[in-house]
Amino acid sequence: MKSTVIAVISLAAVMPFTASAHSVEWYADNLPEAQATNKRCTEHLKQVGALSKVEMEECQRASTALLHATSFVPSKPVSY
Repeated sequence: MKSTVIAVISLAAVMPFTASAHSVEWYADNLPEAQATNKRCTEHLKQVGALSKVEMEECQRASTALLHATSFVPSKPVSY
């Protein structure tokens, strides 16, 4: 029980979503930060299992910026 409380408190200190709410455009201009935020979101989800509404919105903005910044290359057709 104590270790769970300590983990949640330390995670809250590492992930100050409310203090750093950025737009999709900001993340698009700062892709390394978008990648870092996306990584923190993934780790937080794995550890805690859920995100608050504010955290989810921040994670979605970072993820959207990363998705739109990615250039897709069509694969070659495959015949079977």
